[in-house]
Amino acid sequence: MTGRRRRRGGRMSIMFGTLVCLSMMLAAGQAQAAGPALNLGPAAGSEPPSVAVDALGNALIVWSTTSTVKYCVLPRNQNKCASAGELTPAAGENEVGGVQALVDGSTYTILADVFGNSEASFDYVPVQMWSSTDGGATFVPADAGLSVSSGVINGDTVPSGGVIVPSGAAVLGFGYETAVGAPSFNAFAGTDPTECSSQSCPQGFATLEPSTNPDQVGNLGAQFGSNLDGVMGIFQTNFTSGPLGCSAAKTVPFGVAYAFGDGPQSESNNYNVSPGQPNTAWRVPVTKALCNVEYPALSAGPSGFAILAQDDLSGDTIYARLGASDSFDTAPITVDTHGEQEPTVSQDLAGNVYATFLSGGSGGAISLAFARDRSDQFIGPAPLDAAGGTVRNLTSNVDASGHGFAVWLDGSSIHAQSFEYTDAVAPATASAATTATANGVTVGVACSELPCTVTASLTTPAAKLGRVSERTSAKVVTLGTGTTRITKKGIHHLVVKLNRRGQRALAAHRGALRLTLGLVEKAAGAKITSSRSVKVTPPNAARHKKE
Repeated sequence: MTGRRRRRGGRMSIMFGTLVCLSMMLAAGQAQAAGPALNLGPAAGSEPPSVAVDALGNALIVWSTTSTVKYCVLPRNQNKCASAGELTPAAGENEVGGVQALVDGSTYTILADVFGNSEASFDYVPVQMWSSTDGGATFVPADAGLSVSSGVINGDTVPSGGVIVPSGAAVLGFGYETAVGAPSFNAFAGTDPTECSSQSCPQGFATLEPSTNPDQVGNLGAQFGSNLDGVMGIFQTNFTSGPLGCSAAKTVPFGVAYAFGDGPQSESNNYNVSPGQPNTAWRVPVTKALCNVEYPALSAGPSGFAILAQDDLSGDTIYARLGASDSFDTAPITVDTHGEQEPTVSQDLAGNVYATFLSGGSGGAISLAFARDRSDQFIGPAPLDAAGGTVRNLTSNVDASGHGFAVWLDGSSIHAQSFEYTDAVAPATASAATTATANGVTVGVACSELPCTVTASLTTPAAKLGRVSERTSAKVVTLGTGTTRITKKGIHHLVVKLNRRGQRALAAHRGALRLTLGLVEKAAGAKITSSRSVKVTPPNAARHKKE
């Protein structure tokens, strides 16, 4: 198994201006943030990490360090690992990749593609598995490290994604891609699996593309996902002719193909039997899904199967669902009017959809978009983290209630950040105030999600007001508030009415008075807060007297 080729990778505002009579010099806004981004430690190489989230919101995060597998169990709303460790493959296998984290009930599972020791028996390659039933405190290797899965067609076959196969028992599966040859899939027992290696696999595996198909999909990139109904694999393509061909008339002929299996695993509905054969669970062999798209991600869950991708013709990020005819024959939904890279899509128990990606492509912000079960409209995207630039191998996952974690590589370190669906709602923006009096300020505000209600407030530390704050013991005082409801796109006027203390403060501080403008946006069932530093220059004395 030496000399195996490995190919990875592939090709988501705040406005202020100048007042007529009240100038505001504004610092950058602070939007309500997802949890802080955490540095979990070093990672070697460029293999992507993997994350799964259990019912309590704890994330199992795994990554490779070339020769070992590292893991961290990161609890919800915590800033450090509750347990962490490093796993060494059996039989001296010293190269590790294709790591996969899976959570099935109370069982944590780590799968890893291992190879590299030409002296070892092939009984230990290509996939080794470790399991934990104590919340990740300890992990035990399956069958003393013997390989648990195989879909090896030739020496260029690599695992591409682990899934939980629908079944009445604990059944796992691993999909494979091959540089020259068909993709494959192997289902195996998640508890006490028998040896299934590149040397021998008693249960066999399914070859997902017919040998008569002239377009072997190759290893441009593959992903696998599952729900309670079935299993799907998607495969990036680049053909101008044949059954998987896409036109190059307007753009490069990148596309996505898919294979689909339906129903629970059984002897008569077997995911280890190739499409078209008796007793196979696979209903659709490798078939063209979408053309002229790049950077695809598979969505699998209670709301069905779908593909998120960048549309090369429009430049948009789109979301295309698998239809009732087991084909992608429905009109895609626009997720973002910009393209994307590094996408991942996951679903919660209610079928709500969470998509993370680099908005605008490489160098863009790590962003989140959200859609309710079977909705035709996405909320967001909004930035989770503005790191961009050096971020690579971004991935994410959510638990049954929708609490999620995004994980990525930046430099030589693994980073993680928690999120909720509310983080997809961008904070309200504010433009220059258009009018100002001694009693109030009119500010232009806008929301990305409609309808919305925006409440604005002007506050300052009491100590900065001097005599104006004599009658208050509060550390921070409010000088004015205002609320408006917005139902249409564009900038809308919001009047921040000054209270007595605010009026006196403006009159007393004729120089620069620095305040905080706070915005509270209620939209899409979320409450999003943001704040900005404001430098206020009050109107002149003559105007005060006149008004």
